[in-house]
Amino acid sequence: ILSLIFGGIGAISRRGFGSLSFAQVRINKELWEYEDLIKDIMKTNDPSKLRELFCRLIKMSLTDARELLGVKSTTGPGEVPDHPLLSEPGDPPEDVRPFNLNIFTLSIPNVTNKERSAFQLLGFRDYETMKLLTLIGYSTMKLFWKLADGEEFDAHGFHWETWVMGLPRGQKIDKQRLRIRCFNIDLHEDGTYIGKVPWDVLKTGYSSDNKDRRASAISIKPIKRLGERSWIIALHGFLSRDWNDTLYHYGVTPPPKRGRDHYRVEKRRLVPPQDIDRAFVKAWVRLKKIYGVR
Repeated sequence: ILSLIFGGIGAISRRGFGSLSFAQVRINKELWEYEDLIKDIMKTNDPSKLRELFCRLIKMSLTDARELLGVKSTTGPGEVPDHPLLSEPGDPPEDVRPFNLNIFTLSIPNVTNKERSAFQLLGFRDYETMKLLTLIGYSTMKLFWKLADGEEFDAHGFHWETWVMGLPRGQKIDKQRLRIRCFNIDLHEDGTYIGKVPWDVLKTGYSSDNKDRRASAISIKPIKRLGERSWIIALHGFLSRDWNDTLYHYGVTPPPKRGRDHYRVEKRRLVPPQDIDRAFVKAWVRLKKIYGVR
């Protein structure tokens, strides 16, 4: 039940796609408490009340699962587990737990004529829902985080740690795209100047040696539609240490004039299993700020 509510079907479900809502509930009589609780969730439109009901559902599920399996909780207060672990929810920055949850109402701005035309071209007719999903997608991007903090879009991106929102998260710029023979790079690693290096492909963003994919630690899910342009949203996330041991961020400064081939690259090393506590809380707080959640 919880995976249906907080998960989804198909790709990019952590950004709102594939979300499900309950239309009818039928559960064995022995589980009547769950049925009553789910029906209360279906009827409730108040975000704070919904969070309270979700917390009760999670607590009941954990209690019954531990009793059935004969196990006890292995994670102490304040500990970050090695893998995603369901717990009674926290809500950073004040209360940080392995599982965190915030429920809020989000009103969608009017769909512009340009957006309507674009959605029609793509074959979508529910314009308000598409705008909601578009806004959710934007809210996970580094550019949007910069603008939300009042910074210019071309500000150096190292301090906006979007790697928490899933990997891979980088791109490569080919020399042919810019019509140059090769990139002449002033390479800096962790603040130390390395030297001038020719590169055929320019990396930006995050890169790791093993190239593993990692799902976002934080998801944004539409839970319930209240009206044409109003939704109840669940911001939820698992804080755990199962990340790449090493991650590199490539910050690129282009030459002052177009057509030049001389770039400055700052390569910085991150250790996600050590940094995840701080980075998760910063990302959580920034997302709440973007969505106007107190």
